[in-house]
Amino acid sequence: MKNMKKKLTLVVMLLFLGGTLTTYASKDFTFCFSSNVIGKKGFKLSNKKTTCESRADTFIFNTDNYADFVGKYCIDLEGKGFFKPSYSGTYQKADGYVHTTKYGKIKKNTYTVNIGSNSHLVPKGGQIKGEGEIVQ
Repeated sequence: MKNMKKKLTLVVMLLFLGGTLTTYASKDFTFCFSSNVIGKKGFKLSNKKTTCESRADTFIFNTDNYADFVGKYCIDLEGKGFFKPSYSGTYQKADGYVHTTKYGKIKKNTYTVNIGSNSHLVPKGGQIKGEGEIVQ
């Protein structure tokens, strides 16, 4: 019976620590743009499978009023250094829902987040505001 309690305690501790480590490995960011944005903050990422969960909305430029169209945005990871490994995301709708971009297994490096749009926001008077989290 004592062995069973020790094993159960160990399993609970490992589950707790695993969840805690996952939380610390996450990297958050926010964005607001009408044209492409080149990130400045570097995120140190490991040699792991990587995704980015993001949510954004399309607004009328410099207001909090929703636009009558839905823009699209793409989140890319650009590596630092000589070889500069970069990973391109897929275009997501800025529709208020959470979307996941999958990069696969990436190389260990420091990356900046670059965000672009193919929605021609400026002529339409639009702006995309959102947030994201890189998860490994």
